[in-house]
Amino acid sequence: MSVCISEDTECRTMKANKFFEELLGVASGSNMSQSAPSSEKPNFKAYLNEKEIPAEELPMQRAAATGKPVFNDEFDILLADGRIVNFYGHAVPLFDCQGQIRGAIGVFDDVTERKLA
Repeated sequence: MSVCISEDTECRTMKANKFFEELLGVASGSNMSQSAPSSEKPNFKAYLNEKEIPAEELPMQRAAATGKPVFNDEFDILLADGRIVNFYGHAVPLFDCQGQIRGAIGVFDDVTERKLA
C-alpha cells in the first residue's frame, strides 16, 4: 500500500513509505509533494483526462485545505521514464490537539492493472 504524510497545512513537504517511493522511482526520503518548491519537486506529474492537475487539487492538498476527507479521487501519474500509473487517492486531514489542521495523510491504490483489464 502506498502511503504519504505531510505535516504542513500546504502539503509542501510529503514523505512516503518505501513501497510508494519505489513505485514512483524516487530516492528514499525524497519530498513527494507537487506543492514543493521547484528545486524539490519530484520527477513525476499528476494528470486527469490528459490534463495536468494543479497541486492544490490533489487529494492531500484538498484534505489539508478543507479539513474534510477525500475518497476515491482518480488520477494518473506520468513517471520520468514515460510509464503511466493509475491511482485512486484517499486523504484525510491531520489535526493538532487544539483541532487545528496541521497536514494530511494519504493512501493511494495502484489500479493500473484493473484499468488495463
